[in-house]
Amino acid sequence: MIRLIALVILPALFIALPAAPAQAKALEDYDWVEVETDHFRMRSIRGKRATLKYARELTLFINVIPPEIRRLQSAGSEQVTIYLLRDTGQLEELIYGDRPWHRANPAVYWDPYDKTIALALFADVRRNLDYMYARYLFGGGDSRLFGGGEELHWWQEALVEYYRQTGIRRGEFYFGSSSPTVMQSAEEMREAINLILSPASRISLPQDDQRAFIYYSHRLLRFLMENKQSWEDLANRLRRYIDLVEDDANYQRAFVEAFDITMDELAAGMSEHGERCCKRYKIDLERLENDLEPQGRDLDRDTVGVAVARCSGRGGGWWRGGGG
Repeated sequence: MIRLIALVILPALFIALPAAPAQAKALEDYDWVEVETDHFRMRSIRGKRATLKYARELTLFINVIPPEIRRLQSAGSEQVTIYLLRDTGQLEELIYGDRPWHRANPAVYWDPYDKTIALALFADVRRNLDYMYARYLFGGGDSRLFGGGEELHWWQEALVEYYRQTGIRRGEFYFGSSSPTVMQSAEEMREAINLILSPASRISLPQDDQRAFIYYSHRLLRFLMENKQSWEDLANRLRRYIDLVEDDANYQRAFVEAFDITMDELAAGMSEHGERCCKRYKIDLERLENDLEPQGRDLDRDTVGVAVARCSGRGGGWWRGGGG
């Protein structure tokens, strides 16, 4: 039995069909602000100051992820459209219609076909934005939401877990999920490795094993990160592993070939590494800014009307791409 050290909360991921909204004020009648960067287009009724803050924080999050890691998935180079709303009633009005949306939680919806995220309830704006953007970059979680099969993949879960825990304090940006220092034998680590390097369906895997899967996937990633030659080297090895698995190679043999380490060596290394894993990292904000000065612009009512119709599917033709 695998001894689980840390609990990881798994988001509820399922398709939801919202009820018809009953908003007193139409979305087109609010003051909308748009902020556009190379990575995303953010449309918000939260006001220009708040929207610029959210755009800046999301850009800092993106910048802390090495470009080599961001490019693991080809979708990571495409621009995402993000709608920021105040409450779930507004969210339901935005998405109510014929267009298929998927629910990550009651305040977050996602359309995988049109690279669009809609969020409400802003107590945890950064956490929701970071989580959804990490899922967009690395996939996983649920095939209906983020593409791929139903199988859990350790590298996807690990990267999302590592990068989604961020914070800003006293001019420094904090990132990296932390775990307590633990002592586990090589035999215990071998059992954990067998779990995360074996194909597993999120639906069929017991909940405790799902938590263990994410926890030990994160531990494995941290071991690889701290022993990497460079980010390019780690990204190339991860990409080699992904290609081998997609070609139906055995998962453990694929890992051995991609990372040039035996399973016994990996178990021993992770056992020793557990004594110093896993801490959070911090970086000066100035190093992430990169002349970051996002600019917001007001959206006129007609533009908002077209966007809202597109989100619901009532505008027609949304599945063919184009402006979000």
